[in-house]
Amino acid sequence: MTEVRQGDPVDRALENLGRVAVPVEESVHASRRRDRVVGVLGSALGRVRARRTFARRAWVAVFSVMSLGAVAAGVGVYAKLQEPEAPVIVAEEQWQARGVFGSVVVRDGRGERRLASGDALGIGDSIEAREGASVVLGLSSGDVRLRSGGRVELVSTTAVERKLKIAAGTVDVDLPRKLPKGQALILETPDAQVRVVGTAFSVNVALDANGKPATEVSVRRGTVWVMQRGERRATLNAGSKWRSTPEARVTASAPTPAPVADGRKVSASTAGER
Repeated sequence: MTEVRQGDPVDRALENLGRVAVPVEESVHASRRRDRVVGVLGSALGRVRARRTFARRAWVAVFSVMSLGAVAAGVGVYAKLQEPEAPVIVAEEQWQARGVFGSVVVRDGRGERRLASGDALGIGDSIEAREGASVVLGLSSGDVRLRSGGRVELVSTTAVERKLKIAAGTVDVDLPRKLPKGQALILETPDAQVRVVGTAFSVNVALDANGKPATEVSVRRGTVWVMQRGERRATLNAGSKWRSTPEARVTASAPTPAPVADGRKVSASTAGER
């Protein structure tokens, strides 16, 4: 134990202070002081609780608003997806004789007349290019040339399709640009249907060895579908041909052999449709 030095004034002051009696505070004053301290502490705790409650409620409100927004957006997207696609509105067009070379006649409800360049054609009109003659029938999307000895009938020119029925002869089609979405040019023959949206090709109808109409399709550019009885029989690319006769084959300019198209369903080598 360390001995207290007798002459140290600090030690003596501490010793004297330890002998002094601490007065006891009256209970009334102590109670008042305690009440004030408790009140201050309670007020401070109340403010803290209020701030926490406000913050909690604010976060709940923000989360609720975000949830409602997400639900509303989801409902809107779902409703949009359920809406049927708006139909593509395309103005109807009228076929026109853009170029007449030689003797070409048109038959309609009024009888037969010579066709001249610039004449407008209507549904049901039958056009025949006599020997040595030809005619170019035009729309905004391209041209259809009827060669010598050919006969065609205008079946429809709606906003959805332009349809020609080929009775005989050769028809050359050239559509430099793809038709608008929802449109197609359809060429019907006695035993097939050619559907196209943008390409260049020829369709020939002639009698086979048995005296029955036979169809031959040859594609110069793009892709065409050949249909029979509502089924796709062949998909032809540039350089390919298709014949409807039993012994016919799909031929292409490529050196590799092409699949047979003898009335069965054909999968010709395809690049995607244009």
